Amino acid sequence: MDQTTKISMEINLLNTRSHFVIVENEIIDYAPTGRGELLDYFDVEKLLSDSNFYNSVVSAGYNEIHIWLDDFSRSTSKPISKHLIQDYLDNEIAKEKKRSDYTRYPKIGLIKKLKSSDISEFYQLYIYIYIKGIRINEIARSGEYPGSVMLCVGPDENYDSLLGKKELSRYLDSFYYVQPTSAIDKIVGVKKYHDISKFGAIGENYFTGKEEEFVLDMHNFDENIYNFFRKHNALEIK
Repeated sequence: MDQTTKISMEINLLNTRSHFVIVENEIIDYAPTGRGELLDYFDVEKLLSDSNFYNSVVSAGYNEIHIWLDDFSRSTSKPISKHLIQDYLDNEIAKEKKRSDYTRYPKIGLIKKLKSSDISEFYQLYIYIYIKGIRINEIARSGEYPGSVMLCVGPDENYDSLLGKKELSRYLDSFYYVQPTSAIDKIVGVKKYHDISKFGAIGENYFTGKEEEFVLDMHNFDENIYNFFRKHNALEIK
């Protein structure tokens, strides 16, 4: 890749405040719940029809089924079994037959419990950008603006002379400017470390104060820095 030419790129991470754990050198997206749970989704019919696949999933530590309650605002879990997985599939098929606008989801959520001794790192990744000399802490993408990025700003921030007209978002609680992703000068990722000893307990998102910064300069491209962002599913180079 040409090191002197500014490259075009696409930002794939809408939530720029994601948490991660590293387990056996694998970076895993993690939602802090105070329970140390990883939620992943697996193909329902394959779990039922392929015993080797089912056994490998259970052996990997996915021992509970995630179940949404009410209006999806609450959830519970039950020990995994093929009987419960079949019940889930039957329920989805029944909904699909009853409602013409319903499409059954082919996967089921399974939960794996982790202990603090299982992880080597636990951190939150903050991402912000520099564009036309301005630091933007909140960014988002929208299908309304393909190839562009929404720069979320406060009501008192005014960069009209550099970024054009500021708009009021219908979906986000902020104002925004729209700029092509090719205008981004730098992407900065800051790893803010959590205390591993508190993992899986209330207050597990306590910060230690340790931080590590990664800067991807779009005018002086560094493949290693890019790979850091790519492994966190933060951005993708076209």
